[in-house]
Amino acid sequence: MGFTALETGWWFNYNTNSWEQNPKPGDKGYSSHQDCRSVKAFRRKLKKAPKGVKFILISRWVGYDVEGTGSFACA
Repeated sequence: MGFTALETGWWFNYNTNSWEQNPKPGDKGYSSHQDCRSVKAFRRKLKKAPKGVKFILISRWVGYDVEGTGSFACA
C-alpha cells in the first residue's frame, strides 16, 4: 500500500519528509509515493500534503483504492 500523487510533477523527498514539485534531475532521495498502511494514516497525511493536489491510497485488493485531496497550503 502506498500514498501516491495522481498529478505529475509531485515527488516525495525522503530527506525532508515533504512533497516537492519537479526536483532537479540527478537528485537522490525522491520517490513518487510515500509509505502508508491504513485509511486513518492516509487521512492524516492528506492534512500535510500540498493543497489541491490529488492523492490515492493504493490498496492490496482491486477496487478498494481511496482518493483524496491535499489540504496544506505550501509556502
